[in-house]
Amino acid sequence: MAFTIHNIEELLNQQAKDSDLATNPQNKALRREWATTKRLSSLQLLQALRDFIPGELTKLKFPYFQMHELSIQLLRTLVVELDEEFKKYIGPRYIENESQLCFVGLYVIIVAFQSKRAAEHIGISAAGSKLLERAGKILEDFVREN
Repeated sequence: MAFTIHNIEELLNQQAKDSDLATNPQNKALRREWATTKRLSSLQLLQALRDFIPGELTKLKFPYFQMHELSIQLLRTLVVELDEEFKKYIGPRYIENESQLCFVGLYVIIVAFQSKRAAEHIGISAAGSKLLERAGKILEDFVREN
């Protein structure tokens, strides 16, 4: 993120709204300095950021493990729903164990690409891969449910 006048002013205004930071004499001095000159030294900017960042840390937390679990669950759902198509296009041993779940998205793309190439080769309109459309529908339903 670039530091613009607008971003710095927004940061200082947010600090002014925060009751704990608003009473800090250093923050009052920074806001006064900004209001009169629209300039802060590097040190002053770092002081403002130092005071503001702890309040922002809760927004930065991301549930990585939950995202990983949901991703695995989605891949399992795709395997169950598209098993027959995968067997038809890729072969019956397209996935032998769960460590190969990461290839499921790739298999969908490969089948879609090959379908398009085959349609172009025989001179028909390639409206889109049915497997890709089904995978997209499964993904949409999964996102809606979770």
